[in-house]
Amino acid sequence: MSDLRPKGTPISICGVERHICFNLNVTDEIQEHYDMSMYDVLDMLTNKRTASSTMKYILTVLFNDEAERTENEELKVTVKEVGWMVTEDNVDEIMTKLISTYGISLPKIDEYENPKVESGTVTEE
Repeated sequence: MSDLRPKGTPISICGVERHICFNLNVTDEIQEHYDMSMYDVLDMLTNKRTASSTMKYILTVLFNDEAERTENEELKVTVKEVGWMVTEDNVDEIMTKLISTYGISLPKIDEYENPKVESGTVTEE
C-alpha cells in the first residue's frame, strides 16, 4: 500500500518540511484549472504577471495532495495561506524545488541521444 502513496520531494517552508509530488492527480487538477498543458502552466512561472499566482496555486494543490496521501488533514492549506508562506527570502528556493521536482518525472535527454523520426518510428542517427 505504501507504493500507492509516494513520499515525494522534501521542501522546507516556514520551518515545516513538506513533501511535494507531481502525480497524475496533481497534474490533472492543475491542467484542468488552467485549461492548458503542464508545460504551459510551468511557463507561466516565468512571467512576472502570472508567476506568483501560479506558484501559489501549484503549491496549494501539491500541499493538499500531500495531506490526502498522508491522511493528515492538518496539512491542508488555502491559496491565501500559501501566499503567506512564500516570502522574498524563500521564493527562489521554492521555485527551483518546484521546477526540479516536476523535472524528475521527465525522461533524461541523453536517454534519447540524437533520435531521428522516420516513417513514424524513432531510429538512432
